[in-house]
Amino acid sequence: MAFGACAAGIGALCLMDALLKLLSLDHGVLQVTFWRYGTGTLVAALIWAAAGRPRPGVGGLRLHLLRGTLIAAMAVSFVWALTLLPLALVICITFIAPLMMPPLAALFLNEPMQRRYVLAGFMGFVGVLVAVGNVPDLTGDRLLAVAAALFAAVCYGGSAIVMRARAAADGA
Repeated sequence: MAFGACAAGIGALCLMDALLKLLSLDHGVLQVTFWRYGTGTLVAALIWAAAGRPRPGVGGLRLHLLRGTLIAAMAVSFVWALTLLPLALVICITFIAPLMMPPLAALFLNEPMQRRYVLAGFMGFVGVLVAVGNVPDLTGDRLLAVAAALFAAVCYGGSAIVMRARAAADGA
């Protein structure tokens, strides 16, 4: 049951990325990104209100604003990269995001960095290089799109660290 739920979630996210690419080619990166996250925010706010959850405090709002800014930068960069590069390539490049979380957690949250995290991160990065390697014609806008995908991964990792920092105070 759990495996099926995970597979369905991954499939839904892959479908969403493909739709983002398709729609952004016709309607523009900013419009598609706005409507994707605007709709998500509205749905989340309605669920939050229906559950009777309290509003975040002022201290929490600052960090949520930082996280929202990181997510907005991530989303625009990711979707723009999708318009210039193959979907599979952008996904492979952004797989570095989870690899960045242990060093960011060590830097900003003072969490210990274990040797196995470093080794796993190195192996994952090599895997991304193997998947991306031998890509033809990475010049001009395509090279900028690779940089945008890398930037999106950095922003995603940063937003996850901010979320982790607030998890204890805000709860699920």
